[in-house]
Amino acid sequence: MMLAVQITNAENKPRMIDRLKQQGAIEIEMAKGEWRMWERVDFDPMTSPQLVDNY
Repeated sequence: MMLAVQITNAENKPRMIDRLKQQGAIEIEMAKGEWRMWERVDFDPMTSPQLVDNY
């Protein structure tokens, strides 16, 4: 399953990563993009993921 989370305040990033790990997330990818109408419009599945290691 893939889940996208939009974080508008950078201060919330560590808390959100911790919450995802607590819920069993195996790979967490960090990406920047443009969101419109609740979806990321510039997502490119062919780009290499930038995985979050130790946050």
